[in-house]
Amino acid sequence: MKALTTKAATPSDAEWVWHLYKSELQEAVDKQWGWNESFQKSSFEKNLPIDKFNIVSQGGEPVAALIAEQDETHLELKMLLVVPTHQMQGIGRWCVEQLQNDAIEMNLPIKLSVINANHVHEFYEKTGFGVNKKEADKTEYIWTQ
Repeated sequence: MKALTTKAATPSDAEWVWHLYKSELQEAVDKQWGWNESFQKSSFEKNLPIDKFNIVSQGGEPVAALIAEQDETHLELKMLLVVPTHQMQGIGRWCVEQLQNDAIEMNLPIKLSVINANHVHEFYEKTGFGVNKKEADKTEYIWTQ
């Protein structure tokens, strides 16, 4: 795998990240609740602002976007999106491993939640996350060292 680099997202990345989000999550959201384009776009901009994203690039090409935040008790992986043509190449795993290394240094667990209609549950379980809480519409995961 070619080297990966990360940078803070800028306003010029916003449309690319929105389209990646839409391409990756529209099917699952539609299956679970129904997809309303204007609601999803507004919710995306409110809850996942572009200045919180990091862009992962490979050979100068953006291949993933993620938001990870820290509070006093844990790190939270709020969003991880990998370009479809770059999936199954270790990019998502690399992103998670970088976050796990940070968590080890800070002695904190990592939490995340996934809507139940999303296909990524097995990915997180393979990267060491365990189910913390299962609800009707989502599953919360936790990773501890």
